[in-house]
Amino acid sequence: MLFRTVLLLTVAAASVNGQACESVTWTGAGICPGSQTKKLCIPTVYADAAAYGTALNDMASTTLMTKAQCETAQTLECGLMPGLSANSDYCKDNGGMCTDDMIAVEMAMSCSAASDCDSISRKTFKMMCCSTMRNQATRVCSGYDDSTLDTLVDLAKSLGSCSDDDCVSGASSLSISMALPALLAFFAMFFSRV
Repeated sequence: MLFRTVLLLTVAAASVNGQACESVTWTGAGICPGSQTKKLCIPTVYADAAAYGTALNDMASTTLMTKAQCETAQTLECGLMPGLSANSDYCKDNGGMCTDDMIAVEMAMSCSAASDCDSISRKTFKMMCCSTMRNQATRVCSGYDDSTLDTLVDLAKSLGSCSDDDCVSGASSLSISMALPALLAFFAMFFSRV
């Protein structure tokens, strides 16, 4: 899903100028079929919010993980540390993976005004809330003890990977798939330092 985030930003990279922050509606696919409407930065390669929504629909229909792919990635992630096991509802339709995907979209593209946007995405990406990072870890795998979760959040704070202010909380859910590989990479980095 990191690939999908990069793909989204690469597709937008052809933009030249302009800023727009508008409500965009798109429909997911696969295990994240829910329809979403979010206020997003509109890359200037798209004529308007409707065109961007159509592009997101097209990307969702061609790049989403299947349930089997999600479960494989989840099993790999939960196997990074002894004692963890995959939560059974993470890869179900509209499950935890979809929540994590929406967090990634909001971090890169959410806005409240055009001044938040450049020609590609947000001028500065929002960070995930540190409390959300803790919830995200337990959404994917069960078996974490509080000490490990505290260490994970402390490391994320020290690396600037989460914030306690002006951050994405993950209250939204159901979206296009973009986040699990980024989370996998983060956990791999985390557990290589612990």
